[in-house]
Amino acid sequence: MLKGTLYRPNSFFDETRKKEFTEIATRVLKAKQDNILRPDTYAGLKKYDMKLLFLDTNEQLVEFGQFHSHVWFEYIYSKYGITNLPYVDDYPIQLNLGNGWYFRNW
Repeated sequence: MLKGTLYRPNSFFDETRKKEFTEIATRVLKAKQDNILRPDTYAGLKKYDMKLLFLDTNEQLVEFGQFHSHVWFEYIYSKYGITNLPYVDDYPIQLNLGNGWYFRNW
């Protein structure tokens, strides 16, 4: 029933979406570094009803997510691996999606 939705990362996060989200994450990181973060920078997230949750330009880490039925669903991009992720001890990564992408829900 939920196959292909963002709640099922194995079927949702195919190569096309991974490329799309990587482009968004890269734009967000560049815009933040240039100090010109505007809503249109991450407008592609609206298509999936996702929000920008966390951004760390030093760690090159971007966290996107959606809150649904009392659960956060998070897609995390990191160029250098997960090193400085909020709440990682309480809510660990559940799935490595490859190419610097991770998934968790809590």
